[in-house]
Amino acid sequence: MEVALDDTADTAPELRLAALLAAYDDALSARTEGAGKSVRALVRIAIEGLRKRLLSSTYAFQRTLREHRKSTAKKILTALPPTPNDDDEASEQQELARLDAETARAAQAVEPYTDDAIRALLREMADVSEAAADEPDARVRALVAWIREHQCPTLAPRGHTNPKGAPWLPRRVLIFTEFADTRAWLVDQLRAAIDGTDRDDDRIGSLHGSQDEDDREAVKQAFNASPEEHPLRILVATDAAREGINLQAACADLFHFDLPWNPARIEQRNGRIDRMLQPEREVRCHYFRYRNLPEDAVLARLATKSHAISAELGSFAPVVSDRILAVLSKGLSRRELAQRIAEIDAADEAPDATRAAIRRELDDAREKDLRKASRSSRSSTTRPAITSTATLSGCARSSPRGCGSAAGMGSARAPPLRARTTCRAWMSATPTTRPGCARWTRSGRRARRRCPRGSGGPTSPHVRCVSNLSTPSSPMRCSFTSSTRWRSGR
Repeated sequence: MEVALDDTADTAPELRLAALLAAYDDALSARTEGAGKSVRALVRIAIEGLRKRLLSSTYAFQRTLREHRKSTAKKILTALPPTPNDDDEASEQQELARLDAETARAAQAVEPYTDDAIRALLREMADVSEAAADEPDARVRALVAWIREHQCPTLAPRGHTNPKGAPWLPRRVLIFTEFADTRAWLVDQLRAAIDGTDRDDDRIGSLHGSQDEDDREAVKQAFNASPEEHPLRILVATDAAREGINLQAACADLFHFDLPWNPARIEQRNGRIDRMLQPEREVRCHYFRYRNLPEDAVLARLATKSHAISAELGSFAPVVSDRILAVLSKGLSRRELAQRIAEIDAADEAPDATRAAIRRELDDAREKDLRKASRSSRSSTTRPAITSTATLSGCARSSPRGCGSAAGMGSARAPPLRARTTCRAWMSATPTTRPGCARWTRSGRRARRRCPRGSGGPTSPHVRCVSNLSTPSSPMRCSFTSSTRWRSGR
């Protein structure tokens, strides 16, 4: 869901810095056009490192630009940490140190190619970023406006004092950002905005890679607790929280403060709340877009493409994710933005055989999930009996998450299915009967895989296996929504 920042003036620090960085990119690329390949590669590393940090926050950009202007790159590289591991709690700091070191190294390499005009651009960027580093940008102001509308209605406008003890509503929000220093800066900005409201010190929490396991678990439990039981309302997280942490129990709103250039990370972030056992019928995942920032057009296309692919395939295929990541690794130079958008659009285009392989890969993964969930449901002794065939239709929600209703399923939820499909049978008639078959085939595909319940696969496309029970005690049998019969014993 796009949050348009249309009213941001071109003189806003973040937009002015983006224009200066584009000019710096053009000037430096022109000066190094006749240089060796290694020098041109370092120029690209320097520019894209600065650009990625600017798209995160002016505070982060100011920090990296300071390293870019230093002449101590050799010392920084000597202490360069190892390549970060996603499972390492210190990976955020390692990645930040590596980025600063690469930027400084690039600055040292291109120093012979700089002239007075290029140095003047560097000085101007430094002056603008240092003056704006501690100020809220348009995204922060939009977040505060959202908090005022949905969480704390009496929150005062910027520059005014909040009513003492201003009450909060029960709604919660999860905010993701890529870098640890942007997270700390954003938390400071939001704390300043809510200062003086009811229990203001307890309203904002953080999840990041440098926390120990006990702290992370405490924050997770507080965020998942009932809003009446815990005052936490806003959780700001880095990508250390993008996997393996369930935050959907009491939250259905998410903001990408900055968009990662890896599309799989977007899906992983959304998956913290857009998942099974989400009590809300609608999950709202937002991202920001400056209309007058050309680079944001590419990232907005990345966001819409990610949503479209996930909606079509039910999940993001690794091969498509790798293609888009390879496109964005070329950088977001303003000279090539139209080409980047075209390449993102074409990322999921492939020969029929390749597309079929992608779908088989995703279907196999879902089939494993179905079998695992089926075994769990057979071993359950607490699931309530279904009392009528009406509950067997499950929910008819059209969502990448599949079923969104717990009717007739006890505490179980259907596994994720392809978007725009109907969850038909994911429950047991009684604790002693086998669960219904939730296997289905994509429209138009001639699948002949065996049904998990022992019958054969469909012999024609456009079929779906559903559980056909007239009463809770009747035996389970396979039927489907087409004129073709399932073949038993195949």
